[in-house]
Amino acid sequence: MQLQRTAIRRGLTVAGTLGLVLTIAGPLHADPASPLDQTIADVKANWPALNHATPGQVQTLIDADKAVLFDVRSREEQEVSQIPGAVPVDPATSREAFVTKYGAALKGKIPVFYCAVGVRSSKLAERVGAQTLSALGAVGPLITMAGGIFAWNWEGRPLVNAKGATDLVHGYDAKWGRLVKPR
Repeated sequence: MQLQRTAIRRGLTVAGTLGLVLTIAGPLHADPASPLDQTIADVKANWPALNHATPGQVQTLIDADKAVLFDVRSREEQEVSQIPGAVPVDPATSREAFVTKYGAALKGKIPVFYCAVGVRSSKLAERVGAQTLSALGAVGPLITMAGGIFAWNWEGRPLVNAKGATDLVHGYDAKWGRLVKPR
């Protein structure tokens, strides 16, 4: 818990209107060798040009009403649970389709993408591009959430589905499902 508070405190600074500095301050969990932390490190290494924020940093943006959160998972995954307020987006969405459908919602907001662990959201964020979103009026960095909904779940943050609050997370498949923390 102390590790998470330190990461949140050091990792996100909101200065002035929207001056943001994002850093990942250490692993998300007490065990730095956990498979989820290794997956997060792999995603960051594969997409070094993207901004990878912790769930705590994303929560801070949501609480301040500064972000639009995009859930880049399959409909089946989204039906099991989502982060409250997230906008569902098909992972295969083209840049043009994304701009047409979601461009107006980004004016004055920071775009945040998440999926199960960060691969699909990083692919979409890279495909759409920060310059494209900036031209639409988005502010701040284009962000992917490190560890995706799995990391959000590990931290015990709220999830919802059509029935209300839930503790369930879709595991994507047997390989990735081992990274879901049972509650």
